[in-house]
Amino acid sequence: ELALTAGRSQEGAFCKKKAPFFSKDMERKNTRNGGESMGSYRASRTEEDMKRELSDIMRSLKDPRVSGLLSIVKMELSRDMPHCKVYISAMEGLEAAKNAVRGLDSASGFIKRELNARMKLRKLPEFKFIADDSIAHSAGISRMLEDLKQAVDADGEGEAGHGRS
Repeated sequence: ELALTAGRSQEGAFCKKKAPFFSKDMERKNTRNGGESMGSYRASRTEEDMKRELSDIMRSLKDPRVSGLLSIVKMELSRDMPHCKVYISAMEGLEAAKNAVRGLDSASGFIKRELNARMKLRKLPEFKFIADDSIAHSAGISRMLEDLKQAVDADGEGEAGHGRS
């Protein structure tokens, strides 16, 4: 977009010349978060809001299969929001997560209705719940590291008491 400005030509007569209206920075695509476009920024923000509301809805479900320490590990919301993969993990292990997924699948209509009431979105995705064992896996790794630390501490105290020189 160009604006017309008045100025003198070399002959001294007034002429109209075209000058840029916006600077080059303003002509570039409006971006945030290190080059992420505004559309994808909005989608990621919607995904985070949806994740927060979905975890709150999961806590309020009365289904006994959806109990215990459940966590949404990851959500993959498609660009135009027709599909959403939700990765569910349980502290009790993969079997508990699979059982929770069955409960969430049967409550998907209720979940969509609650999510619509809370977020007021034009279009709600179809949820696909997937069992994941990352919480149990990370807890196992944490236990192994703690055991290793205790073993190293016990060995260090035993060697210090022997009085080696």
